[in-house]
Amino acid sequence: MGKDNAGVESQPIQTLRTDWAPLPHKVSDVFLSFDLDVDRTVVRSVLSMERNLESSERGEIRLDAVELEILSVSFDGEELSEGPRGWSHDGAVLRVHRDPDGAFEIRTECAIRPKENTALEGLYASGSMLVTQCEAEGFRRISPFPDRPDATARFQVELTADPDRFPVLLSNGNPAG
Repeated sequence: MGKDNAGVESQPIQTLRTDWAPLPHKVSDVFLSFDLDVDRTVVRSVLSMERNLESSERGEIRLDAVELEILSVSFDGEELSEGPRGWSHDGAVLRVHRDPDGAFEIRTECAIRPKENTALEGLYASGSMLVTQCEAEGFRRISPFPDRPDATARFQVELTADPDRFPVLLSNGNPAG
C-alpha cells in the first residue's frame, strides 16, 4: 500500500499477463515542447498515431493523463471542445471521442505543477532542479500518452526555461547548446 498525492491510502493495481491486449492505437512519433517553470509547466505534444491492425478493439482514443490540467486538444488539426463530441478527462485518462481508421494526429496542451508533485513520478521539483521519472508509469504525469511498456515511439523534445533559474537543460541525451 502507498499514499497518493492527497495522502490517501491506495492499493497497488495488479496487471496480469493474461489481461494484456494490443493497444488499439499506436504512436509512431512524438514531439514535446516544455515551457518549464517550478510552479506551472506547460507541455505541448503532437502524437502521430494510427489504428493498430493487431487490435480488434474499436472506439475512442484513450491516453493516460494523471493529474494534468488539460488546456486544449485537437484531432487532425480540428480543435475539439470538452464534451461528448470532443474530449473528456477524468483526472486519469484523456478520452478523445473519435474512432479513426488509418493514421491521425493528436495535439494536446496541458499544465503540470512540478513543485506540488510529491509522487516522485513525472516532472517534479527536487531542490533547485526540475527532474523527471517516467518508468514505469510516470510519463502519464507529464503529457497524455498510452503509458505502457509496449508503447514505443520516436521522441523529439524542446525545452524552454528562464536561463537564470535553469542554466542547464538536458533532455535524454547530450547537450546541444
